[in-house]
Amino acid sequence: MLAPNLRLSFSDISGIPIASRTFHASEYLFGDMEGLTLLPANSEIRIQLNILDPDPDAVNYQLDLSYPDEKLPKSLKLLQIDKVNRLAKAFQT
Repeated sequence: MLAPNLRLSFSDISGIPIASRTFHASEYLFGDMEGLTLLPANSEIRIQLNILDPDPDAVNYQLDLSYPDEKLPKSLKLLQIDKVNRLAKAFQT
């Protein structure tokens, strides 16, 4: 499977966008996966996103996948949780 780009977007309590960033595979894969553009099927893949708190009002986030190859789906919603602190917890493990 092609390694997707990950777009992380933050918004305020009203849903107004505050910040977003797109991470390419070279920015989130590490260890044995570092440098890969194709991901192994049926395998756990750990990622690491280095982010800063975009704003105290950023209380919602959304993580979307997009693929550079036009033959694959343009966007696939992966995760939407309303508290940014859950995001921080998920990436600490």
